[in-house]
Amino acid sequence: MAGCDVAIRAATAIPTKPRVRLRDFAMNDRIRTEGTRAILEAAARARVSAYVHESVVWDAGRPDGGPFDEDAPARPIAGLAGTIAGERIAREDGARLGINVAVLRFGVFYSADAAHTRTIGQRLSRRALPIIGDGSATWSMIHADDAAEAFVASAERPRSGLWHVVDDRPVTLAELFGDLAPRRVPMWLAMLIGGRLTVETLTTSFPTSNAKLRRDFGWAPHYPTHREGLDQVLAAWREEGFLQMST
Repeated sequence: MAGCDVAIRAATAIPTKPRVRLRDFAMNDRIRTEGTRAILEAAARARVSAYVHESVVWDAGRPDGGPFDEDAPARPIAGLAGTIAGERIAREDGARLGINVAVLRFGVFYSADAAHTRTIGQRLSRRALPIIGDGSATWSMIHADDAAEAFVASAERPRSGLWHVVDDRPVTLAELFGDLAPRRVPMWLAMLIGGRLTVETLTTSFPTSNAKLRRDFGWAPHYPTHREGLDQVLAAWREEGFLQMST
């Protein structure tokens, strides 16, 4: 930390296997809780006055799945206990240590080199990623490049608070995967195949807005919706030869 102006915790350990269990989040929870404490203590010793904490927008929301903002309450979704605790630790320890803490809640990350994006691409190319139920679950997305710009914006103008980092338009899973996911499966079958946590993830809505981030930091996404972002991903995959993408 010596000589730094801002500390950023962007590390995670999200499990990547197809069937996820709660115990698979143990390392991710440690990074978000113990890791947050360690970084803030080190920052305080080195007299670093600002800290940026990465989190996710789906740890909050409205009971009816409708649009929400930074004032929405946390919700008890399996696998998010460490994420919610990490936000609390960041705010409380930051206040105790006299450090400005910016909590950035991000939408679903995606990019050409992201493990989860590539896994989804592989499954879609095999027509092996069905839509669960009616596909009405609505997600807020963010391209990794735009996420990086949000880190920069918050680091250059340090302040305490909470902001949502998402693109300009939430998208339903039916729209996101509909053209390439030819099958729909009932909830009970998806539960049997993928497990409860996977089904919960694919049926949870978290539509939110970047209005506060735009207003406070002058940030705007280079990829305003998933369509522009996925065009960039597909172009990168074609150039790389990944999946031999041709469309």
